[in-house]
Amino acid sequence: MDELLDFFSVHRSVAPGLLWPQHQHPAYRPHASRADHALLSEALIVRTGLLCRIWQEQAPSCGVRAGRTRSHLLVHQTTHAADWALSGPGGTFRCRLVSMDILYIPPRHAWHARLGSQALLTFTTLGPDTRSQDP
Repeated sequence: MDELLDFFSVHRSVAPGLLWPQHQHPAYRPHASRADHALLSEALIVRTGLLCRIWQEQAPSCGVRAGRTRSHLLVHQTTHAADWALSGPGGTFRCRLVSMDILYIPPRHAWHARLGSQALLTFTTLGPDTRSQDP
């Protein structure tokens, strides 16, 4: 948990970033329970002071997922791999995530991901708009 919080504090609202965590929180495991998500969410709320929402999604059948962030977005590549492209005020950022990698996407960034058909992602939004936002 401290590793994730340190990563977030360094990149928060500054620039996209990648984390290759040494330890995996239970909420980021494949098919994590709602209780696991709730525990991580509560800890992030307490430690960051921001609203938090966590959920998992299987890759869509077309293999492409895109969106625009209004809040801070952490994407955990729970299984398989994906190619990501972000664009925002600081320019373009491209990366490849493999299982267990975490990508931080700051607010006001558009993103596009090419996902393998079996990819599972865990999304974490942090910020005042998290209750009304879906990536």
